[in-house]
Amino acid sequence: MPTGTKTEGPFVEEWRRLRLQRAIPALARHDYLYKLALESLRERLDFVTQRFENILFLGHEFAARSMFHACDIESVAFLPARAQPQSYDLIISFFQLHQANDVPGLLRQYHAMLRKNGLFMACCFGENTLHELREALMQAEVLTRGGAAQRTLPMIGLRDAAALLQHTGFDGPVADGETVQASYPRLFSLLHDLRGMAETNLTSGARQPLSRRALAEACKGYAEKYSNKNNQLQATFDVLFWHGWRA
Repeated sequence: MPTGTKTEGPFVEEWRRLRLQRAIPALARHDYLYKLALESLRERLDFVTQRFENILFLGHEFAARSMFHACDIESVAFLPARAQPQSYDLIISFFQLHQANDVPGLLRQYHAMLRKNGLFMACCFGENTLHELREALMQAEVLTRGGAAQRTLPMIGLRDAAALLQHTGFDGPVADGETVQASYPRLFSLLHDLRGMAETNLTSGARQPLSRRALAEACKGYAEKYSNKNNQLQATFDVLFWHGWRA
Protein backbone atom coordinates (compact mmCIF):
# COMPACT_ATOMS: atom_id res chain seq x y z
CA MET A 1 0.00 0.00 0.00
CA PRO A 2 1.46 3.41 -0.91
CA THR A 3 1.41 4.92 2.57
CA GLY A 4 3.75 5.20 5.47
CA THR A 5 1.79 2.64 7.48
CA LYS A 6 1.78 -1.12 7.12
CA THR A 7 -1.56 -2.62 6.21
CA GLU A 8 -2.54 -6.26 5.91
CA GLY A 9 -3.59 -7.33 2.43
CA PRO A 10 -2.54 -9.21 -0.69
CA PHE A 11 -0.03 -6.62 -1.93
CA VAL A 12 3.55 -6.48 -0.64
CA GLU A 13 4.41 -2.80 -0.26
CA GLU A 14 8.17 -3.23 -0.36
CA TRP A 15 7.98 -5.03 -3.71
CA ARG A 16 6.20 -2.02 -5.19
CA ARG A 17 8.95 0.34 -4.02
CA LEU A 18 11.76 -1.88 -5.28
CA ARG A 19 10.16 -2.47 -8.67
CA LEU A 20 9.52 1.23 -9.17
CA GLN A 21 13.16 1.97 -8.43
CA ARG A 22 14.23 -0.73 -10.88
CA ALA A 23 11.88 0.52 -13.61
CA ILE A 24 12.68 4.24 -13.47
CA PRO A 25 15.92 4.25 -15.54
CA ALA A 26 14.25 2.57 -18.55
CA LEU A 27 10.66 3.75 -18.01
CA ALA A 28 10.67 5.86 -21.18
CA ARG A 29 10.74 2.65 -23.24
CA HIS A 30 7.60 1.31 -21.55
CA ASP A 31 5.48 4.35 -20.68
CA TYR A 32 3.13 4.52 -23.67
CA LEU A 33 0.09 3.51 -21.59
CA TYR A 34 0.99 6.05 -18.95
CA LYS A 35 1.24 8.77 -21.60
CA LEU A 36 -2.16 7.89 -23.06
CA ALA A 37 -3.74 7.95 -19.60
CA LEU A 38 -2.00 11.21 -18.75
CA GLU A 39 -3.46 12.88 -21.82
CA SER A 40 -6.94 11.64 -20.93
CA LEU A 41 -6.50 12.85 -17.36
CA ARG A 42 -5.37 16.25 -18.61
CA GLU A 43 -8.43 16.52 -20.86
CA ARG A 44 -10.71 15.81 -17.90
CA LEU A 45 -8.98 18.42 -15.78
CA ASP A 46 -9.35 21.01 -18.56
CA PHE A 47 -13.11 20.91 -18.02
CA VAL A 48 -12.63 22.15 -14.46
CA THR A 49 -12.64 25.95 -14.25
CA GLN A 50 -11.41 26.17 -10.67
CA ARG A 51 -7.81 27.27 -10.14
CA PHE A 52 -5.61 25.02 -8.01
CA GLU A 53 -2.64 26.36 -6.08
CA ASN A 54 -1.53 23.49 -3.86
CA ILE A 55 -1.31 20.20 -5.73
CA LEU A 56 -0.22 16.74 -4.61
CA PHE A 57 0.56 14.30 -7.41
CA LEU A 58 1.01 10.70 -6.31
CA GLY A 59 2.78 8.76 -9.02
CA HIS A 60 5.60 8.99 -11.53
CA GLU A 61 7.40 12.35 -11.44
CA PHE A 62 7.62 12.54 -15.25
CA ALA A 63 3.81 12.50 -15.37
CA ALA A 64 3.51 15.24 -12.77
CA ARG A 65 5.96 17.53 -14.58
CA SER A 66 4.30 16.85 -17.92
CA MET A 67 0.86 17.70 -16.60
CA PHE A 68 1.76 20.76 -14.53
CA HIS A 69 4.49 22.82 -16.16
CA ALA A 70 4.25 26.02 -14.13
CA CYS A 71 2.33 25.03 -11.01
CA ASP A 72 3.55 24.74 -7.47
CA ILE A 73 3.26 20.99 -7.27
CA GLU A 74 4.45 18.38 -4.81
CA SER A 75 5.14 15.08 -6.57
CA VAL A 76 5.78 11.94 -4.55
CA ALA A 77 5.68 8.24 -5.41
CA PHE A 78 4.07 7.25 -2.10
CA LEU A 79 1.78 9.02 0.32
CA PRO A 80 3.78 10.72 3.11
CA ALA A 81 3.48 9.07 6.50
CA ARG A 82 2.51 12.37 8.12
CA ALA A 83 0.13 13.87 5.61
CA GLN A 84 -1.39 17.10 6.92
CA PRO A 85 -5.18 17.55 6.81
CA GLN A 86 -6.71 20.18 4.52
CA SER A 87 -3.39 20.92 2.81
CA TYR A 88 -4.23 20.62 -0.89
CA ASP A 89 -6.68 21.99 -3.46
CA LEU A 90 -6.05 19.11 -5.84
CA ILE A 91 -4.81 15.55 -5.24
CA ILE A 92 -4.08 13.26 -8.18
CA SER A 93 -3.40 9.54 -7.78
CA PHE A 94 -1.70 8.23 -10.92
CA PHE A 95 -1.71 4.41 -11.24
CA GLN A 96 -1.57 3.84 -7.49
CA LEU A 97 -4.96 2.56 -6.35
CA HIS A 98 -4.95 -0.76 -8.22
CA GLN A 99 -1.93 -1.78 -6.12
CA ALA A 100 -3.25 -0.61 -2.75
CA ASN A 101 -4.32 -2.94 0.04
CA ASP A 102 -6.80 -0.56 1.65
CA VAL A 103 -8.41 1.58 -1.04
CA PRO A 104 -11.21 2.94 1.21
CA GLY A 105 -8.62 3.89 3.82
CA LEU A 106 -6.54 5.71 1.23
CA LEU A 107 -9.55 7.57 -0.12
CA ARG A 108 -10.48 8.72 3.38
CA GLN A 109 -6.93 10.04 3.82
CA TYR A 110 -7.12 11.89 0.52
CA HIS A 111 -10.50 13.37 1.49
CA ALA A 112 -9.07 14.57 4.80
CA MET A 113 -6.04 16.13 3.04
CA LEU A 114 -8.21 18.19 0.70
CA ARG A 115 -9.28 21.72 1.51
CA LYS A 116 -12.89 22.82 1.16
CA ASN A 117 -13.96 22.59 -2.50
CA GLY A 118 -10.84 20.55 -3.23
CA LEU A 119 -10.77 17.95 -6.00
CA PHE A 120 -9.47 14.39 -5.99
CA MET A 121 -8.68 12.70 -9.32
CA ALA A 122 -7.30 9.26 -10.03
CA CYS A 123 -6.55 6.85 -12.81
CA CYS A 124 -5.69 3.20 -12.41
CA PHE A 125 -6.06 -0.13 -14.17
CA GLY A 126 -9.54 -1.65 -14.06
CA GLU A 127 -10.88 -5.17 -13.68
CA ASN A 128 -10.76 -6.15 -17.37
CA THR A 129 -7.03 -5.41 -17.63
CA LEU A 130 -4.98 -8.33 -18.97
CA HIS A 131 -7.90 -10.73 -18.85
CA GLU A 132 -6.24 -12.66 -21.68
CA LEU A 133 -3.06 -13.16 -19.66
CA ARG A 134 -4.99 -14.07 -16.53
CA GLU A 135 -6.95 -16.73 -18.39
CA ALA A 136 -3.88 -18.18 -20.15
CA LEU A 137 -1.87 -18.45 -16.93
CA MET A 138 -4.73 -19.94 -14.97
CA GLN A 139 -5.51 -22.60 -17.56
CA ALA A 140 -1.83 -23.46 -17.95
CA GLU A 141 -1.37 -24.00 -14.21
CA VAL A 142 -4.55 -26.01 -13.88
CA LEU A 143 -3.34 -28.20 -16.72
CA THR A 144 0.18 -28.69 -15.32
CA ARG A 145 -0.37 -28.48 -11.55
CA GLY A 146 -4.03 -29.19 -11.00
CA GLY A 147 -4.52 -25.73 -9.48
CA ALA A 148 -3.63 -22.09 -10.09
CA ALA A 149 -1.93 -19.37 -8.05
CA GLN A 150 -2.93 -15.72 -8.41
CA ARG A 151 -0.55 -14.50 -11.13
CA THR A 152 -2.14 -11.20 -12.07
CA LEU A 153 -3.29 -8.26 -9.97
CA PRO A 154 -6.86 -8.12 -8.63
CA MET A 155 -8.43 -4.98 -10.10
CA ILE A 156 -11.14 -2.47 -9.23
CA GLY A 157 -14.38 -2.44 -11.21
CA LEU A 158 -15.92 0.72 -12.68
CA ARG A 159 -19.02 0.56 -10.48
CA ASP A 160 -16.85 -0.13 -7.45
CA ALA A 161 -14.81 3.02 -8.11
CA ALA A 162 -17.81 5.36 -8.03
CA ALA A 163 -19.25 3.61 -4.98
CA LEU A 164 -15.94 3.84 -3.12
CA LEU A 165 -15.77 7.59 -3.69
CA GLN A 166 -19.30 8.04 -2.41
CA HIS A 167 -18.78 5.83 0.64
CA THR A 168 -15.60 7.66 1.65
CA GLY A 169 -17.20 11.11 1.74
CA PHE A 170 -16.63 12.60 -1.71
CA ASP A 171 -19.29 14.76 -3.33
CA GLY A 172 -20.27 14.36 -6.97
CA PRO A 173 -18.37 11.10 -7.50
CA VAL A 174 -17.77 10.17 -11.13
CA ALA A 175 -15.98 7.17 -12.62
CA ASP A 176 -15.52 6.28 -16.27
CA GLY A 177 -13.12 4.18 -18.26
CA GLU A 178 -11.19 3.73 -21.49
CA THR A 179 -9.98 0.51 -23.07
CA VAL A 180 -6.60 0.27 -24.77
CA GLN A 181 -5.93 -2.72 -27.02
CA ALA A 182 -2.20 -3.42 -27.31
CA SER A 183 -0.43 -6.08 -29.34
CA TYR A 184 2.80 -7.97 -28.77
CA PRO A 185 4.82 -10.38 -30.91
CA ARG A 186 4.99 -12.94 -28.09
CA LEU A 187 4.06 -13.40 -24.45
CA PHE A 188 7.56 -12.62 -23.20
CA SER A 189 7.34 -9.19 -24.84
CA LEU A 190 4.20 -8.43 -22.82
CA LEU A 191 5.81 -9.63 -19.60
CA HIS A 192 8.90 -7.54 -20.34
CA ASP A 193 6.70 -4.47 -20.86
CA LEU A 194 4.88 -5.05 -17.58
CA ARG A 195 8.19 -5.36 -15.76
CA GLY A 196 9.38 -2.13 -17.36
CA MET A 197 6.23 -0.39 -16.12
CA ALA A 198 6.63 -1.83 -12.60
CA GLU A 199 3.24 -3.50 -13.08
CA THR A 200 4.17 -7.10 -12.38
CA ASN A 201 2.34 -9.07 -9.71
CA LEU A 202 2.84 -7.67 -6.21
CA THR A 203 0.65 -10.14 -4.37
CA SER A 204 2.14 -12.32 -1.67
CA GLY A 205 0.70 -15.35 -3.48
CA ALA A 206 3.09 -14.81 -6.40
CA ARG A 207 6.13 -16.15 -4.56
CA GLN A 208 5.96 -19.59 -6.21
CA PRO A 209 7.60 -19.33 -9.65
CA LEU A 210 5.80 -20.53 -12.74
CA SER A 211 7.20 -23.80 -14.07
CA ARG A 212 8.70 -23.98 -17.54
CA ARG A 213 5.99 -26.39 -18.60
CA ALA A 214 3.24 -24.09 -17.35
CA LEU A 215 4.83 -21.10 -19.05
CA ALA A 216 5.04 -23.01 -22.33
CA GLU A 217 1.37 -23.98 -22.03
CA ALA A 218 0.46 -20.36 -21.28
CA CYS A 219 2.29 -19.17 -24.40
CA LYS A 220 0.51 -21.79 -26.48
CA GLY A 221 -2.95 -21.14 -25.04
CA TYR A 222 -2.61 -17.36 -25.29
CA ALA A 223 -1.52 -17.54 -28.94
CA GLU A 224 -4.29 -19.95 -29.88
CA LYS A 225 -7.08 -17.84 -28.43
CA TYR A 226 -5.89 -14.22 -28.55
CA SER A 227 -3.79 -13.79 -31.69
CA ASN A 228 -4.92 -11.22 -34.25
CA LYS A 229 -4.75 -11.54 -38.05
CA ASN A 230 -1.11 -10.40 -37.95
CA ASN A 231 -0.23 -13.16 -35.48
CA GLN A 232 0.28 -10.60 -32.73
CA LEU A 233 -0.97 -11.30 -29.21
CA GLN A 234 -3.79 -9.04 -28.09
CA ALA A 235 -3.62 -7.51 -24.60
CA THR A 236 -6.39 -5.46 -23.02
CA PHE A 237 -5.71 -2.57 -20.65
CA ASP A 238 -8.77 -1.17 -18.91
CA VAL A 239 -8.03 2.31 -17.51
CA LEU A 240 -10.38 3.84 -14.94
CA PHE A 241 -10.68 7.57 -14.29
CA TRP A 242 -12.35 8.80 -11.12
CA HIS A 243 -12.94 12.11 -9.42
CA GLY A 244 -14.78 13.54 -6.46
CA TRP A 245 -14.93 16.76 -4.45
CA ARG A 246 -14.64 17.72 -0.82
CA ALA A 247 -17.60 19.92 0.06
